[in-house]
Amino acid sequence: MPAGLNRRARVAMLAAGLLVAASPAWAQTSDMVTERQTLLQVEASKQQAQATYDANLQKAETEGWSQSKIMINLDARCPAATALGFFGAYASTDADPAKAAEAQARFMQLLAVAQPIAQQLMKLATSAKYVGLTFPPELEPQLNVLQGQLYGAVAKIYGDAALGDLQRYVAAQSQGSVVGQVSTASS
Repeated sequence: MPAGLNRRARVAMLAAGLLVAASPAWAQTSDMVTERQTLLQVEASKQQAQATYDANLQKAETEGWSQSKIMINLDARCPAATALGFFGAYASTDADPAKAAEAQARFMQLLAVAQPIAQQLMKLATSAKYVGLTFPPELEPQLNVLQGQLYGAVAKIYGDAALGDLQRYVAAQSQGSVVGQVSTASS
């Protein structure tokens, strides 16, 4: 073999050996770059999600409530409308005319107490400012008084067991849709 060719062969073999030796290092560097790009994409996604959350929170903190949201929240705190529906649905459904008349008479007693309370709730629905993520705390004392009047009438007219049934019904009905209220009804 001529000396020049031998030398070229040795250089080629040396270069091939270096490429083979560098191959794992190149693979590691390539993996590190890919991993870094993936981490950057994940971080960018997290930042985008946080920005969206912050924007939605800002909107929720300044947005006025819909009329239905106001009424749901008022009724959960003083369930005059729910109580009338709860007891009115069965006020005259008994086949026995005497029992039906008694149920209707009880319902009329409840109606006489609940209607003025419902009128007060309608005034509260239009007079207070309902904005953001919290229920207006200044309304709580008045709502507690109205609720006490309503629940007192229900207990007097229908009994404590029926009052408990109503409270559980209200708690279940408004779960997840009432702003800033912890359920106080027993299960």
